[in-house]
Parts: sequence; C-alpha cells; structure tokens
Amino acid sequence: MDSEICDFLAGDELIEVIPNFTSGSIQLIGGDMGPFEAGLPVEVPLWIGINLRKRMKCVLKVPNWLLIDCLKDLITLENESNSLLQLPSLHFFEIAHIVVRDFKEDLQDGDQVKTLIQDLWDKREAKIRSSTLKFLKQSTYKSAQMDNIQQIEITQMRGPLIAATRNTERLLQNKHSTQN
Repeated sequence: MDSEICDFLAGDELIEVIPNFTSGSIQLIGGDMGPFEAGLPVEVPLWIGINLRKRMKCVLKVPNWLLIDCLKDLITLENESNSLLQLPSLHFFEIAHIVVRDFKEDLQDGDQVKTLIQDLWDKREAKIRSSTLKFLKQSTYKSAQMDNIQQIEITQMRGPLIAATRNTERLLQNKHSTQN
C-alpha cells in the first residue's frame, strides 16, 4: 500500500460542506447524499466534497480538529504522552493533506495549519522510530504492538522496518553460526 491508496481510502470519510446550491438527494451505490440546501451544512464523503469544491459548488466546514488551537493542543498532548496519541480521525493525516491541498481557500491561516500538521507528523514519526529501534535492539523478538498508529504511518514505515528486521535476522544468524 502506498500514500495514494491511503488518500483514496480516506476519500470515503465524511466531511461537512456548505453547498451554494439547492438540489435533491444524489443516489450513489453507497447510499443517498443530500438533500442539498444552499447555506446549510451537509455531510458528504470527502471525494464528493472535492468534486463540489472544484466546481465551486460548496465551501468546506473545516473540522474542529483542523483548527489552529486544536492542532496546537494535539501537539502539546503528543509531547506529553509516551505513546502515540489517538487522533480525531482514522485518516487524520490524509484528510489534513487533502484539505490543505484542495480546500485551501476555505482554511484560515492555511500555511500555519500545514506547519502544525507537519509538526505533529514529525513528533509521531520520532516516537515510531524510537519504538522501532527499541524493538530491533532486542536479541529475540516475536511481535510488537503499537496503539493509535495511522494507516499512512504504517505505510511509510513498512518498507524500512521489513528491511531492518531482515538485516537484524541475518546478523543474528551470522552471530550464531560463528559461535558454533
């Protein structure tokens, strides 16, 4: 799995948009969306919101967790916790990336939001790297558990972690074969 697939999966997450048109429900395979009434928020999958925004048919009602104060609070809580913080959305980073990219006109202080999201990513990545190194330093390991990790984080660390565990296994095998 790569980041494009994670973005695709995040497209099914619901967001609130404020349409500037009035229309009945839209019939989709996954269920009906709408009805749409100009000026009234409605929940739609992210991919529909992107489509409507590109056609200038709506504005995003920015999720509370993407507001600057909430992002600062998340960063503070992430700093204070030894483990990974549970984020407000299953696809937090993917949605944040898509919102910054496709709804930038609807964000207040979009550059600061982008910076705060990157800060949160960096802090979490450092924790994951630290946990991974502790896991790899064990002479015998069976499994590890990492709570509250996001799919995109797993995707980013999968390749290097697999390579590192294979190299560690080879080193341990070489160590055991030279001792015999």
